[in-house]
Amino acid sequence: MGQVQAGKGLWWLGGVLGACLLLIVMCSGGGDEDPYIPAPFYRDVVIGQFGGVGTEAGAAVELAVERHNAAGPRVRVELRSYATTSAAGLRALAERAVADGVYGIVGPAGVLDVAPVVQVFEDAGVPMVAYDTTDAKLRDRGWRYWHRIVADDELTWTEAARHVTGELRARKVAVLHDQSPVPLRRAEWARRGLARAGAADVRTWSYPRGFTTEFSAIAEDVKGFKADAVVVAGRAEDAGPLVRALRAAGVKAPVVGDDGLLWPGFTGDARVWAVCACLVDPEGATSPATQRFVESFRATYREAPRQPYAVEAYDAVTLFLEATAEDRTTPGVINDWIGAARTSGLTGTFRFDGEGERLGPGVHLYQVGEAGFRHVARLTEALP
Repeated sequence: MGQVQAGKGLWWLGGVLGACLLLIVMCSGGGDEDPYIPAPFYRDVVIGQFGGVGTEAGAAVELAVERHNAAGPRVRVELRSYATTSAAGLRALAERAVADGVYGIVGPAGVLDVAPVVQVFEDAGVPMVAYDTTDAKLRDRGWRYWHRIVADDELTWTEAARHVTGELRARKVAVLHDQSPVPLRRAEWARRGLARAGAADVRTWSYPRGFTTEFSAIAEDVKGFKADAVVVAGRAEDAGPLVRALRAAGVKAPVVGDDGLLWPGFTGDARVWAVCACLVDPEGATSPATQRFVESFRATYREAPRQPYAVEAYDAVTLFLEATAEDRTTPGVINDWIGAARTSGLTGTFRFDGEGERLGPGVHLYQVGEAGFRHVARLTEALP
C-alpha cells in the first residue's frame, strides 16, 4: 500500500515490501533457582507482500515485546522476522516458520492472497492474530487457529455506503476500482452497501491492474455522469492519481475511499473521506491508553505513529503477551486462551466468535485534507 516511508529508528525494515511478525515464546527454565533462564528460542517470521504495512506496525509489535520483556516476566517473548518480495515464496516461507517451531503469529500482514498462508499455519496448529487483513472471503472457513481483530471489507464498505448516502446525501455514485480480485470484491461490497443505503444510481468504472497513473478518461466519464460522490475501491497506490485526475477534470464531488487514503504521500482536500478498519491517532486523542502508546512510540522512535494498523499491530501482539501469562506456553493452550479472551486493548474490548472473528470491530471515519487527516468518528458501536 504505497511506498515504504520508514521513520527514524525503523532502519531494520528498510527494503522490506510488507510485513507480519511471528511470535516465539521463550519459557522460563523452571525451578526456583533462576526463573529467567530461557529455554532455547526459535526464530520468528515476517511475511510480506506490499510496502508500508510492516513499517510502523512492525515497530509497534517490537515496542510491545520490549516493554513486556523489560518487566521481567515469567515467560519471555522473542521476535524475529522473515521477509520475501515474492508472492510465490509466501507459502514456502510459512512452511519454514512452522519448521522453526513457532508458537504463534502476529499476522499474516500485508498479504492480499492470504488464505494459502493461513492454511499452512492452521494445518500446523499455530495460532494467528491478523491485524490488517480485511478480505471478507476469509470468514467461515472453519479455521481453529485463525483470529482477526479488524473489521472485514463487507462491514467497512457498508459503513462507507451509509456515510455516502447519509452524511453526504449522495444519490448518484461512481465506484472506481482496478480489475484484480480483492478490489473487485471491495467494489462489490460498496455497490451492495450503496444499494441497501438508498443510492438511486450506482455506476462502476474499472481499469486494468498495473501502476498506471493515467486516469483522465475515467475522470471525464465520471464528470459526465455528474456523480454526487465517488467511491475509490482500488489499490492504495491508485488513490492519489485518481483523485488528482478527478479534480483536474473538474469533478468536485466528495471522494470516499479506505485506508489507502491515509498513507503518507497522499494529499486530499476538504471533500475527501476515508472509512477504514484501522484507528490512526498520532495525537493520542481517542483514549488515555492510545495517548500512552503514542508517547511510548514517540520516545522510542522519535516520531508518532501515523501509518494505518500500527495500533492494531500493538493490540495483536499484546494478546499473545497476555496469553503467555501463568505459563500458558504451548500453541494449543495459547490459542484456546485467545479464542476465549475477554480483555481490552487500544482499540477496545476483545471477544471472538467461533470463527475467530472479533465481535464489535471498529470502523473509523477520517477527513483527509491538504495538511493531513483527522479522525472524525468511530462508525461502529464498541463492545462494553
